[in-house]
Formats: sequence, structure tokens, C-alpha cells
Amino acid sequence: MVNAKKPLAVVLALLMALSALFAVGTIGASAASGDVIYFEKPDSWNTVNCYVWGGNSGEAKGWPGTAMTLVSGNVYSFTMPGDQNNVIFNNGNDQTGDSVAGYDGTKNYFTPSSSSGKSIGGTWSVYEGPTNPTSATDPTSATDPTSATDPTTPVGDVAYAYLDNEAGWTTVNVHYWKDSSKSTSWPGIKLSDANKTADGYYEVIIPADYLDSTKTKGGVIFNNGSGDQSADLRIAPGESMIYNNKTKTWKIHDTSPLKVTSFGTSEKSPQYKETDITVFASGTSETGSAIQYQFSISGAENKVLQAYSAKTSVVWNPKKAGTYKITVELKDSDGNTNSRSIDYVIKDDATEANAILKGITPAANSVIKTSQKADVVVNASGGCVGTNLLFYKVAITQQSTQKVVNGDVYYSLNNHYSFTPAQDGTYTVTVSVQNSKNHTVTKSYELFASSSEADLVIQSFQSSTPSTVNIGTEVTFTALASGGSQPYQYQFAVNGTVVQAYSASQTYTMVADKAGVQKVEVTVKDASGKTAVSEMDIDVLDQSVTPGDVDKDKKVTLKDAIVVQKAALQALQLTDEQATIADVDGDGRVSLKDAVLIQKISLQII
Repeated sequence: MVNAKKPLAVVLALLMALSALFAVGTIGASAASGDVIYFEKPDSWNTVNCYVWGGNSGEAKGWPGTAMTLVSGNVYSFTMPGDQNNVIFNNGNDQTGDSVAGYDGTKNYFTPSSSSGKSIGGTWSVYEGPTNPTSATDPTSATDPTSATDPTTPVGDVAYAYLDNEAGWTTVNVHYWKDSSKSTSWPGIKLSDANKTADGYYEVIIPADYLDSTKTKGGVIFNNGSGDQSADLRIAPGESMIYNNKTKTWKIHDTSPLKVTSFGTSEKSPQYKETDITVFASGTSETGSAIQYQFSISGAENKVLQAYSAKTSVVWNPKKAGTYKITVELKDSDGNTNSRSIDYVIKDDATEANAILKGITPAANSVIKTSQKADVVVNASGGCVGTNLLFYKVAITQQSTQKVVNGDVYYSLNNHYSFTPAQDGTYTVTVSVQNSKNHTVTKSYELFASSSEADLVIQSFQSSTPSTVNIGTEVTFTALASGGSQPYQYQFAVNGTVVQAYSASQTYTMVADKAGVQKVEVTVKDASGKTAVSEMDIDVLDQSVTPGDVDKDKKVTLKDAIVVQKAALQALQLTDEQATIADVDGDGRVSLKDAVLIQKISLQII
């Protein structure tokens, strides 16, 4: 029984002890002055800082640290000033967690697992890209190539950049560059109505000598000259891209009568051999005619993954390591065609020390039989360290009831599980795999139980962000259906109001513009009129409320830390709003770790 009247001094002592506990990382002491570390910037970040501390040498700069140097693309570098091995990458608001972003002097490239939050996770690996930083984005050293921007006389393989001025900028400029010798002068070229297309978009033709085919150098920035601007937008010769300054999206400007509305993969590149990777696409035809899709790969292997059919996705299980180009080709019954390609890297896991979770058998999103035994096998590799063993923990949950129907509470060597779905619906298989050095990877997969293989089901319904976001965040929802009679149509609703009527598009993008829980629902209808429904909640936070400020007095203090500690020990009950504010690390629960993080914030340690 927790004594809520325990003296404040004792409580603070406990918090300090917990703070010391959580501050201890798993990092060795082999970081050295002059070491260069690299960070892959999320597309939504405009600035990148590196904050380091600890060690026996090197002066640590105050929060948020030192601005990192652009190397190429979204890769930034930082030179360690001493032997500090505690690292936080941040944009002044979002940041990596100090327990995962430590540098040990060996693996020097950090890839974050998400773009928002106060304790973003990720992985360290050995950086193998270019190391020479570029100053291409420095507008102060740019020269103004006014004679190269005449859209009436494009030379070579130009690119077309468009602006959808949905935000209503009264002044519109475009700044583009390749390097310090090929760049417009900030804020760039002022655009006028003469630059608009018939659709009302601003059109910019970028000359060939200002473009880089690898998209690792240069870029485009649309801006209003008064502080509002896009991120660094990448474009290659021959491409046609459009930026929406309200939704802050940068995507292909497709004017074809057969448009590709989505194309992507379930797993971010790079991945490892024999990992299940779902490749998906969707399109729309102006005439409403039926669309067929063909998926193929080229590079380390060359083959068609799926010949032309109405199926909008295919599972790819690569057998060889190497660089691939994944291509989808669309055609409709009117003879219109279109295609998209993306580059993808597959790595060899033969000597990988970390645990690698590749998937399950049957594959994720498979349909299994209701009332029949289903065998689930976890496919994992790596763990080439210590005992060279992998340990598994699995929970198979019936989604509608949240009842666990099988699994292990503790880690074991068992990677084989079975269960019998009692009723139709979705079953979530949550898998954790750990190596002998306690490196853990966790993923969830969905299986769909059906009494009839022909039943229409929504295989997956996913969002592009965590379930908790700030006001102004763009969230894309993607649904994937199977069974029934194709083609499918998808309808999206938010809080009961239809926001995207039935269409072939599997995606819907919204900008979270008000605080509170937004219930997003997708309804899929097949050719025979059958429907299936899935929904999820997105908790939108008011950015004016500081994470950790549980009493909402506009400051984070030790008082907030004590309240959260009591809540974590179940000595008091928080409201739903307080619980959301208290969940500083964003893991969906209020814990002692949150209390320690709030204490650090109040003492300006982070």
C-alpha cells in the first residue's frame, strides 16, 4: 500500500535514484574526439541539432546542441568534441530518446523509427554513404542565375516543380540550387500569375544544370519571403512534382487520365533477405474503367512479382541481398497506362548481431479458417553474438475482445505457436525477438479469420504517424482489403462524417486541425455490394500544452513529476487528458520513466 503522505524529501530521493537508473545507457566508453556520427533526418524536420554530454573530455554545448551539417539527401553529420557517448538528435521539439541514441564509437549512423515525439527510437548502423558535406543549402552564398529560369527556353532534361498555393500566400518565391555555384539568391525567384497553369498551380521549369539525378544534392524551396517555407524538396531530371503549402506534401504531379494515387511498401528500406514486404499501389481512371496492376523487381533479381490483375498488393520475399528497383505498372480498359518505381535495398543478415524479425507464417494479412487450428511460426534471424541464440515472446490477441488466445509471458526458445480462432475477425500476433545481449525488436502482424474464404475483409488499416499527434500534423490513412469480389471501393469518415466518398483510392490524408480524439473509419465495398468496416482513433494534442505539465500551470516542475510518480504507483488516478500529457515518452502508458523524464525537464537536464 503506497503511503500518499510520505515526506516530499523521500519522494524526491526516489525520483533522483530513478533518474540515475534511467540515465544509464547501454553504451560503451569508446567514443573519441573527432569521431563523425551521422543522422538520417525525417522529411518533416526543418532543422537538425545534435546534443551530446558525458565522458571525460570535450565541452558539451547547451540544449538543443549544435546544428548538424548536411552531407547529402537527408543525411547530416556531427563531429564529436570529446569522448561523450550520450547523444540526442532533435529539431528543437521532437527528439530521440537518450536511452537508444548513444554512440559507442563503432556503429555511427542513426536511423530514427519515427519523426515525432519526445523519445523517438531507432537503430545504429555503420555509415557507408558519402562523407563530404555540402553547403548547397546556404542561401547567403548563392548566385542568381536569372537568365536560366526562362520557362520558354528549357534546355536538356529539365524538371517541373509546381506549387498548389492552398495556404493562400500573397507572395510566392521559389529557390532552387544544385551546389554553391548553381543556385538562386534567397528567397529565390518571385512567381506571378504568368507562371500559373490552367489548373491554377504555379509552374517552375528547373534547368538541367541545376539538377542532380541521384537527388543527393540540391533541391527546391517554395517560400513567401516572410518566414513560411517548404522543407528542402528533392527533384530529379525529368520529374514533375507538386508541393501543397497547406498540407505540406510533396508528391508526383500526375496529369495522366490514369493516375497513380498511392505506391509504397509496408517496410521501410533497407530490410534483410527473406523478409515479408508488402508492395501496394492504387490508381484512379478518369473514365471509371477497371484498372489492373503489375508488380515487378529489377536489380539483384529480375522478375514479375504479380502479372496484371485487379489485386492491388503483393507480398515480396527477397532471396538475394542487393539494390532493387520496385515497379508497378497500371493499365485500364481504355488503353491508358502509368507506372511508378522506387529504389529498395536488401541486406545480408548472415553475421548480424542484432535480432532481425522478418515476419510470420502464415504471412501477415493472410486469411485463416475460423474454427480450424492455425499454426503460427515466427521467422527471425541475426543474434550472432554471445550465445548466438534468439529468444521469443508472442501474444496472439483477438482484436474485437482484446483477449489473448495464446502466447508466452516470458521469453523462450519457442518460435512456434498455434491457436483456433473461435469467430470471424482480426487476430493480432505481437512478436518480440531478443538476442543474448538483450537487443529486442518488436512487431505486430494481423491475421484474418473467416468462415468463408470469399468473405470481404479489411486486411490492414494503418496510419502514417503514431496514434498521438500534435495539431497541424498531416496523417495519411491506408486500408487494404481482400476477399469478396474485386474491384474494391473505399470510403473514409472522421467522427461519423464522410470526408472521402467511395473511390478506388486506398488512402486518405487529413491535417489534424483540432484537439481531441478523432475517430477515423474506413468502409470497403466490393463489386457485389458487400461491405467491411475498420476504425482507429487518433489523439490530437494542443501544442500549447507542454508534455509533462500535468497540472497545466504553463510550466513543468517537480510537482508534476511527483504527481506522475504517484499515478505510476497507482496512488492516484489521472484524468484521460492528464494521462496523455504525462505520457512524455509516448509509449501509451504512464510509468516511472515518465516521472523521471519530467523531473529532468523541470531541472533543465533535457
